[in-house]
Amino acid sequence: MISQEDLKLIGQEVGKIIEDNVMPQFQGIHDRMDTFDERMDKLDGKVDQLDGRMDKLDGKVDQLDGRMDTFDGRMYKLEALADKLLLGILDLQATAKETEKRLTRLEEIAERTFLRMDTFMKKVETNEVEVIALRAGLARAEERITVLERKLQIA
Repeated sequence: MISQEDLKLIGQEVGKIIEDNVMPQFQGIHDRMDTFDERMDKLDGKVDQLDGRMDKLDGKVDQLDGRMDTFDGRMYKLEALADKLLLGILDLQATAKETEKRLTRLEEIAERTFLRMDTFMKKVETNEVEVIALRAGLARAEERITVLERKLQIA
């Protein structure tokens, strides 16, 4: 039979194995998730800036509609407002291109994250198999110890 001290040592060894093999992997994922969260926060800030620009552009369009109603027939002022609108559209197009690039980068980051998570899950699976093998080995060792104890008691 296994003594309390042996069980304690076995528990410590299993704890060390988990601490040495599983916990660093969890820490690595945690660090990667922190980095991913930081990137997402930055992206959220940039999206908020884009929303602000969109609100400004909406304000300019509303202003243009009001001026068209007020200055119907004044082509010179209408052309000036059209120029302002064109600048806003060009700015929006540039912003849309930049947003597309950022979205592509975000998709690449997400893909790499999923690949890393797949790798991590494979490692976890491997560790689980190793733990099962260790438990089976421990059970066999306990059986052998029990058999030896019985033999010693008979003799």
